[in-house]
Amino acid sequence: MDGYRRRVVDAIDQEAGTPVAADSRSTTPRTARQRFGASALYGVLMLAASILGLAKMVVLAKVLGATELGYYGLVPIVLPLGTLVCTLGILAPLGVELSIGFGAGDPAARGLRDRALGLVLVGSTTVAAVSLIAILLTSPGDSATTTALALSMFTVLMNSVFEFYLVVLRARVRLVALGAAYCARSAFALAATAAAASAYGYRGAILAEIAVLVLIVACVVRVLEPATHPRLPLRGEASRLVRVGIPLSFSSLLLIIVVFADRAFVATRLPDQLGQYT
Repeated sequence: MDGYRRRVVDAIDQEAGTPVAADSRSTTPRTARQRFGASALYGVLMLAASILGLAKMVVLAKVLGATELGYYGLVPIVLPLGTLVCTLGILAPLGVELSIGFGAGDPAARGLRDRALGLVLVGSTTVAAVSLIAILLTSPGDSATTTALALSMFTVLMNSVFEFYLVVLRARVRLVALGAAYCARSAFALAATAAAASAYGYRGAILAEIAVLVLIVACVVRVLEPATHPRLPLRGEASRLVRVGIPLSFSSLLLIIVVFADRAFVATRLPDQLGQYT
């Protein structure tokens, strides 16, 4: 029975990416404590990220005022839907496949990861560019609304890449790194958007948001995931991820519609009142 229990623990450790020593009996309590500590720290970091995100909106409401806050508020409306479309819905099935691959120690998981990054870069750049051109040609709403929507496309582009790396970190069970990335983004965004908004209004706040995303993505690429390099996607593999991902994205799409439908309506009809509504 003891041998069976040790084999089960070893299998769990291997799936979580934890090296298994020759004597599992001496290492199991330590690795269990490490996993618990990592999970607890992840929870603290995510809670801190949420609090910082709420604080950012409170500060921007005071700095920008109701009207300009409404224009800045177009970004969080566009961001979730834009990211879902730009990533072609592949992040959900990709996370599952990478979790299984990395957990099993399959070297093919690294190739899938790199090709998926190439697919995300191609898809997000194409969708963001087409959307930007459409916004500039149609000029929805007033000039400030058009400006905010145009800038939000760059935010969507960088956020799509950021979300890809979060999926990779989650698949590799790097919880502390994952929470640190979330928390760092929220902390830098709070400081940068508040400073830029006080000087340049809603345009400065959106540009600061983009700059923070570029910085955080660069740090993740250089420090947390230096081995990840974009490669050209394979047609069959990309088609399979998209076919699986689109149905899985419907639930996220419905949630986005439920949460943001009223704000989107106000933004299109009364953009200068969106800040007061929010």
